[in-house]
Amino acid sequence: CTTGTLYTWDASGVPEGHYYLRLTVENACGMTSTDVTVVRVDRSAPYVALSRPLDGSLICGDVEIRGISNDYDACDGSWKVEIAPKGTGSWSLLAEGSGDVSCVIAMWDTTGVADGDYDIRLAGMNVCGLEATDMVSVTVDNASGCGCSADINGDGVVNVEDLLILLAGWTT
Repeated sequence: CTTGTLYTWDASGVPEGHYYLRLTVENACGMTSTDVTVVRVDRSAPYVALSRPLDGSLICGDVEIRGISNDYDACDGSWKVEIAPKGTGSWSLLAEGSGDVSCVIAMWDTTGVADGDYDIRLAGMNVCGLEATDMVSVTVDNASGCGCSADINGDGVVNVEDLLILLAGWTT
């Protein structure tokens, strides 16, 4: 009888994709038993993209961070949103989670930081250790109130989303 690892598969030269693994064992009496499982060799980093705020935006107050992080093995992947003063690389965690994520992935209360330039980074990781990142740079300006009261959602752009928020809050 042997305990522990029966075999180690070196998949480094195997193309990405699904594979059947079959284990057949035989006992001292000559009886055999077989089990089959499917595994996936994953060599691709997750797809990540930030969509709001836009790169170069002027933001203030509560800001929605929108984006997407997904991987083939979504249930095993993870993601995080971080902020740092522009160009410093001194990242502070804003939000994190596991699995696929899209749309509003974090809220940032910018009143807790000094006005100035900041980087926002979204990183997606899979269980194989592959990581992908996307980053935008923004300017926090709480002192002037972002300079445009029509930018209701604070994403730095006056567009149909702002109009829909305004109409949704309209009462007679």
